[in-house]
Amino acid sequence: MKKLLFILLISLSYNSYSQIMPIDSSTKQITYQGVDTINGKTKLEIYSAIRGWVATAFINSKTVIQMDDKEAGKIICTANIPVSFLNRKSEPYQDAGYVKFVLTLLIKDGKYKFIFNDFIHIWENRTTGNLKYDSSGGKLENEKPDCGTMSLGKSNWDSIKNQTHNTIQIIIKDIHTSSLSISVSNDNF
Repeated sequence: MKKLLFILLISLSYNSYSQIMPIDSSTKQITYQGVDTINGKTKLEIYSAIRGWVATAFINSKTVIQMDDKEAGKIICTANIPVSFLNRKSEPYQDAGYVKFVLTLLIKDGKYKFIFNDFIHIWENRTTGNLKYDSSGGKLENEKPDCGTMSLGKSNWDSIKNQTHNTIQIIIKDIHTSSLSISVSNDNF
């Protein structure tokens, strides 16, 4: 996730409130979705641009892509956003694991739809001295993390949600920019 490391640095804004993340009324899951219209472009042109974005946006797109169906115009990816939080005791930022998510891209002539959902915070094998323990917060829909507020306090839990929200917003813009840069080349090589 070459770009996501850069995106993480941009999204490290530690607000004192948690972003309002969109909740799908039917699934009750955090879901970012939308449709982009790209007039005059075929399904294949849009698919190629978005598939190219996937290939460059993630360090190893082959492990990220769960489904890639050119004919159906469907790409499903499972990816991670690295997260951290402010650590006042030692280093400025402490690694806090990652947030795993699913990205579904549905492509048709002249448009595509993106759906981000299944956000789960994972922070395994955290160590303190000789102790190893799991401080995974679980589903981001949770008001309190699964590991409890002793392992992951409210401000850190909110920070993880904020970083996720900010990073997803940047990814959405990045996909949009990539899809708008579609050009049909007449080069014969």
